[in-house]
Amino acid sequence: MEEELVRDELDEWVAEHMDEFVRKYRGKYLVIVGKEVMAATKDRAMAWKEAGKTIPEHTPYVLYIPKKTEENLLL
Repeated sequence: MEEELVRDELDEWVAEHMDEFVRKYRGKYLVIVGKEVMAATKDRAMAWKEAGKTIPEHTPYVLYIPKKTEENLLL
């Protein structure tokens, strides 16, 4: 239950910052821990590799920010 609450808070934080992420990180995978972007990479495997280096007590959140040309594919 506590992890679900933390995930809800993180989802809310990501939603609040999505415009910033789109401006800065189009076409990249973000590794987010807590409320901080720890890495941004174009390669999904590298993102998960970076996620594995995060602080053990936190579960990393990996999020892909689509390129402008990919946005319509998400509908």
